[in-house]
Amino acid sequence: MKKYFIFMAILLVACSTSSTEQMDLPPDQVDIPNNPSLDHHDALLIGNLNAAEVNGDRCFWIETAEEKITILWPQSVYGTWDPPLLVDSESEETFEVGETIRLTSRDELTPEKCHVGDRVWVAGEMEKE
Repeated sequence: MKKYFIFMAILLVACSTSSTEQMDLPPDQVDIPNNPSLDHHDALLIGNLNAAEVNGDRCFWIETAEEKITILWPQSVYGTWDPPLLVDSESEETFEVGETIRLTSRDELTPEKCHVGDRVWVAGEMEKE
């Protein structure tokens, strides 16, 4: 299990780096954890987008009436901080803090940073509710 986690952590860093190098990104872009696998979706999460600094990192997560959920965001999504919002570079849609959004998922991983809740949600597709 430890080898799998280390491999996934390395893959997350590699995928995040390669995807950000190809885009023309804003100067206030926030480095958020990403989902390395986007091929199959088994679950749906609907909740409110939140943002705050957590242990020195600028983080985005989903909050429902019951819990806060750490998200590994799709590769196409990046965050900005002034104001805090998420941007999907593929659809060019923006998601503001406080909005209700819908995320699909397929499995769970543990991120290196921005772990704010009891669960982790590996996001697939993202749209406004």
